[in-house]
Amino acid sequence: MWALLVLCLGLPSALLLELSHQDLELANKTCDGKSTCEHGRNSRFGDDLDWRDRNCFCDELCRRYGDCCLDSPFYNTAEQRRGIASFTCVDLRQFGGIYMMTTCPPAWGNPRVRAMCETGSNNKRDPISGLPATSHNTSITYRNSYCALCHGDTQLELWTPRIECPTLNIQHNLTRENFTNMLVYNQTRSQPSWGINFKDRFHPCTIDPVIPDTSSHIVRRCQADAIKTCAVNWTNNDVRNRCEAYTSMVYHGNYAYRNPHCAMCNNEPLQYLGCSKVALRTFFNKDFSPVAFAVLFDMSGGKTVGKVQPCTKTQLYDPFFR
Repeated sequence: MWALLVLCLGLPSALLLELSHQDLELANKTCDGKSTCEHGRNSRFGDDLDWRDRNCFCDELCRRYGDCCLDSPFYNTAEQRRGIASFTCVDLRQFGGIYMMTTCPPAWGNPRVRAMCETGSNNKRDPISGLPATSHNTSITYRNSYCALCHGDTQLELWTPRIECPTLNIQHNLTRENFTNMLVYNQTRSQPSWGINFKDRFHPCTIDPVIPDTSSHIVRRCQADAIKTCAVNWTNNDVRNRCEAYTSMVYHGNYAYRNPHCAMCNNEPLQYLGCSKVALRTFFNKDFSPVAFAVLFDMSGGKTVGKVQPCTKTQLYDPFFR
């Protein structure tokens, strides 16, 4: 639904962030309640953490992630600036955007761990080292276990690797145990990749992380590729400060902006902004294929991948170790 936008949310005048740009026309609506907490924290509006239904959030964790609505009881300008800068919205196949910690603290002294956290490993033979991990102690998701290490967070649940082979389908007579035994890393191809040799042919496969069921309630969703800063040549600091101060997502086509001020300082015509992202058909589907042959590996080494004895509590099963 397309709608003109208003930022007057019934807040005290000191908290109002009014747009003065001449192209913004105020209307008596706030994205049909998607950008306000006025219905109460315990209502379906306040508890809903789905970006398809909300343009900002009202819960206490919005302080950490910088995605509070202006009238959230947890809104604080300084915290919103700090929160949005502390996490990266990582876009994942099937799941979309997930807030992750992707850097080490400035004082961290181990350069190798920092490099593995912030840039990842160049060794494509080792996909396990790049799997995200979620802490059940701090409720923070890290890009990988190295990022957790440099933050001193050890109570982690490693995400599950899912391997999908587009040139194989679920009708092939292939058991999971046989699949695991045939899994190889082919470095003779122009783009080396994991895959399997099956019926005299190499079938390249993709490896994607999957959120464990026991961590799905912890991970924090975000709007991938949302524009949250002003263009470098923007000179109006008043608008820039407002762009960095709050969340009230707006859209133009397939572009997402953190709020109308961010759209304004990126030279987006405000009359074209809407409250919902337009669903565009593309040739590339980011969802997992329902027909390709795929295996979800059990990192504990259970029967899912054909291993007889599971690993101990201090061990991790690595199906890619060869």
